[in-house]
Amino acid sequence: MTRSARQISVRTITTTVTVLIAFTACSSSDKAADDFCATGENLVTALASLDPSDPATSAAALSDVSSQMTTVEVPEDLTTDWKQTKLGVTELAQALEAMIDLDSGDPQYSEKAMTAISVAADTEFQQAKDRITGHISEQCPDRSTS
Repeated sequence: MTRSARQISVRTITTTVTVLIAFTACSSSDKAADDFCATGENLVTALASLDPSDPATSAAALSDVSSQMTTVEVPEDLTTDWKQTKLGVTELAQALEAMIDLDSGDPQYSEKAMTAISVAADTEFQQAKDRITGHISEQCPDRSTS
């Protein structure tokens, strides 16, 4: 192999490797963004469909979202809000789970319902959740169709 042929081969290999690395990085980044958006959309859906008359279903949906929130890669600027929202979702799921076996006329049911309302109305939870859902509506609008 001549010197110029080796130089071309080295350049070709270097260029090919660089392109492959760039595509892999983009794919990895796209997957992380897709996972974040999917989990965020599940969060929005679970919170929007809370049904106080069906605490079992609501608690299960929130527990599922809380688990998903643990495994997803979050944009750096949302890390604190994500943690606060996950904490609120987990606490809300636990409060609803505590209501499952209680009769709605039971005084404990009312007490547990007030706990759930208190968690859901927590200012830090609400503000963090609002920043997360705002980001999702701005950054993930067409991902739900893909």
